[in-house]
Amino acid sequence: MVRRKGWSWCCGNGAGVAEVNPDLLESASGNRMTEAEMTGADVLVTACPGCEGVLTAAGGMKVMDLTELGLKYYE
Repeated sequence: MVRRKGWSWCCGNGAGVAEVNPDLLESASGNRMTEAEMTGADVLVTACPGCEGVLTAAGGMKVMDLTELGLKYYE
């Protein structure tokens, strides 16, 4: 993704944003999904359950928890 590591953007679900400013949450998660889709990847993987929920709700591509991904390939 264009923004990664120290330059990464939040999914928008942190620090109570969902309760205080739901429009910001929707915009931020939508922007992250758009950036993820631009990579050509099939799946967006996250280690945060909060991110997984809002990014899944934003739609566009499959979102998986890191543990879920590990278990899928461990079987």
